[in-house]
Amino acid sequence: ILRASSPLPKRIESRIRRRRFQSKEQFLQEWQKEKEDFPGCYVVLIYDKKLILNPMNYDDIYVGQSVRVRHRVFSHLMGHGNGDVYYGLKSGCKVYIIIEKCRRKKLNQAEKELIRYFDATSSLNVTRGGSARR
Repeated sequence: ILRASSPLPKRIESRIRRRRFQSKEQFLQEWQKEKEDFPGCYVVLIYDKKLILNPMNYDDIYVGQSVRVRHRVFSHLMGHGNGDVYYGLKSGCKVYIIIEKCRRKKLNQAEKELIRYFDATSSLNVTRGGSARR
């Protein structure tokens, strides 16, 4: 699945391999404390089973972008985003999140690269991304 194609996916791959992602619980704790928001892309990793040694063995993945990325991820976790992500949460799956800051005019390109990089259209992404005008 992993194909290094640009600097942004390499950073995210590195974060995953070094376990630099947040659990849903960690994200929500941080959300309560720090309300700063920024443009960026996010990757939501969903595991049916407990996270094993290799964090790339996820069961589902969803990639997105937003000019208010933290708020968008929060929306997914509260049931106001991708229904499959929320269903995974409600079904007891383990959910982990990676957020990367990105310049607003690079959001579409970065999202497309991440979707392609993780082959996310074979999971929860129904499009190849980059649909919003920036």
